[in-house]
Amino acid sequence: MSDQPLLFHCVCGQQGEAPEADEHRWAQIVGYAGHSSVRWHDNAEAAEADEPPIYLLETAPEAGREYWLRLDMPFAHQIGETFWCLYEAPNLHFNGLINLPEEIGSMRLVACKLLGWERHGEKCVVGNVSVREVVTLEQLQKRPAFPVIEAEVVRDFEYGRRIVERFGGFLILDQNVESDGGAWAVLTDTSEPELLLFAVWGSHADYVWAGRGTLSPELSARLAAAIAKAG
Repeated sequence: MSDQPLLFHCVCGQQGEAPEADEHRWAQIVGYAGHSSVRWHDNAEAAEADEPPIYLLETAPEAGREYWLRLDMPFAHQIGETFWCLYEAPNLHFNGLINLPEEIGSMRLVACKLLGWERHGEKCVVGNVSVREVVTLEQLQKRPAFPVIEAEVVRDFEYGRRIVERFGGFLILDQNVESDGGAWAVLTDTSEPELLLFAVWGSHADYVWAGRGTLSPELSARLAAAIAKAG
């Protein structure tokens, strides 16, 4: 295992960056969404696989245990650093939440400490992590609420291809622009929705912000209009 900092570079020259809160001051957890940057496995051999069958971690991670992650752009951390990332059950990882809303209960926000990493070939990097904390969506809803003041979380669903699903008290939004990038979100399906998860993905992005965000009347109205136009 290497003890050097792990940093990916895109073919265009841009390097990976760790997730930051930026203007998302409502978020209490900031991490990797797992679209491209993180893939969960229970052993190093499975994490090295590039061709089917690819065996992902079947059950949610547990605090105190070690796991292996297949890592890629834009992941950027040093050995010993703790970072957050999203865990999804295998079917959900491969097919997306908008297509399998019934598996939303498998999602976890996981705090990991990077213990080491190894490179296998030109494109494969496998990291060994220990899990420090695991947070479910139900636990997220019990945290203190903070106002969502940025319009990005609504603006990203006002254009492009938009899909809306409802399941188990959750409102799921998905948007992309010709598959080059997009965003998705999970809110409570209530008269006054609260934002729980907001994620963006693309060539240089794979980030998720999590918390319990309350929407202003203006943002709620814009969100309702975007949902009404979804198809």
